[in-house]
Amino acid sequence: MVKKSTRLEELHNTFQENGISPETVMQNDSLIREIKKHADEVRDYRHPSYVRHRLGDIIMIVFFAVLGNADEWAQRSKHLQR
Repeated sequence: MVKKSTRLEELHNTFQENGISPETVMQNDSLIREIKKHADEVRDYRHPSYVRHRLGDIIMIVFFAVLGNADEWAQRSKHLQR
């Protein structure tokens, strides 16, 4: 039996609660790619040995968290504990 990912299920539920469908994402694909391109252009001054995640990815996560009305770093974990 395949184990269902609770994180994917939570993401799916969040999308449904906010009226976000696959069609919505596809319609905005070019905009998201353009934003990602600019996020990837931000210079990363961290030493490579300390880099765990790409800076552009972190910027995108924060960008979408702000769009989703997250107002603190712990917002995600509070949402998942419901």
